[in-house]
Amino acid sequence: MTEQSSTCLNCGTTLTGRYCRECGQGSRLRPLSLWALVMEFVEEIFDLDSKVWRSLRPLMLQPGRITNEYLAGRRASYVSPLRFYLTASVLFFIVAVLTDNTPRLSWGDADEARQAIEAAEQEDGGSALIALSEGCDKITIDIDADWARTWQEHVIESCKQVSADSGKSLERASIDNIPIMMVIFIPVLALVMKLLYPLSKRFYVEHLVFFLHYHAFGFFMLMLMIFIYESGTMIEWSKTAWRIVSIAGSGYMALYLLVAMRRVYRQGWLATSAKYVLLFMAYVTGLSMSLFGVMLY
Repeated sequence: MTEQSSTCLNCGTTLTGRYCRECGQGSRLRPLSLWALVMEFVEEIFDLDSKVWRSLRPLMLQPGRITNEYLAGRRASYVSPLRFYLTASVLFFIVAVLTDNTPRLSWGDADEARQAIEAAEQEDGGSALIALSEGCDKITIDIDADWARTWQEHVIESCKQVSADSGKSLERASIDNIPIMMVIFIPVLALVMKLLYPLSKRFYVEHLVFFLHYHAFGFFMLMLMIFIYESGTMIEWSKTAWRIVSIAGSGYMALYLLVAMRRVYRQGWLATSAKYVLLFMAYVTGLSMSLFGVMLY
């Protein structure tokens, strides 16, 4: 079944045929489903036009607007959620690989941190790295089984590798595996949102659209922060300046999610804030588990 209207859902023009004479959107819309999202992506992936730039401004500056527009049927004016997310994630991955860097809340570089540790070892006559690595040997899994011993050895080896290069290998592995992590992570978040809003009468795929838009925004924000970081290193700005920028950027990403939830799900600030806290806890738990999996990998 397809939805048909006498007026265009995108621009409001009276329809006289299968397509709107003003914006070109079809008079028949496929029901919103996961398959519909995939088909929109296939149809649009080779058609990069001004919709990207027309969609980018509200995505970055008006939390929840594009999601509301899309769910209301005004879809021809904006990039489809799946295409937007994939475009943002691919661009982020390319930028991260080319710069070989990621934004940090601290200014220190992994190589500089290692040199500082080695300098401290020479002064103290001890070995901070060896001590840290030996600390990894204290990791135990209190289960007497072959699989548990194998996991323990793997965890200890990962711990030593991360300790040896001040976390640089873990950071690189995390960046390289973000696309795989998100394939699992976003659908799980959509399920959490479905549980948080049981009376909203929204389908699961509508929650999925919400998080595709939010994570597209997140990838664009991270790219912006990488560019700022790289620009700052070239002009040798201070550590304090970067901390201010990074904290402001992180704060905006957190606030964006709260405002987007309020606008899309239309509940009061108190109820939205409570659900935001629960979602944040689920988010942190999921990221921690994903990071742990990457470390083991």
